[in-house]
Amino acid sequence: MKTDQQVRRLKMLIQTEKTQAIVASKAAMDEKTARKYLKNGKLPSQCQKEHNWRTRQDPFEQEWEQIFKDPMVTAAAIDRLVHHSVILELNISSYRMEEAKGKKNSKKNR
Repeated sequence: MKTDQQVRRLKMLIQTEKTQAIVASKAAMDEKTARKYLKNGKLPSQCQKEHNWRTRQDPFEQEWEQIFKDPMVTAAAIDRLVHHSVILELNISSYRMEEAKGKKNSKKNR
């Protein structure tokens, strides 16, 4: 994608230079691209098309809570997959860590 500044330079140089090849090279673009912008007469910012993103309903909306059981975990997992989100660390003890400590203590008591 070329910038508006490059195309303005192209239009300015076309009046002073001998060939389109020289003009295109000085404007830092290919000859074919230079011809396109000279023929079109518009700046790149004026040529951009508006994006229409298609969105649809989540087909698994009802099933997520059955998969993850906890609505908070469901929301966090979907958010993490869909968006660039931040992971929150909670200052609570882990179930797995508590279970591991329990097993370790039970081995010591034998």
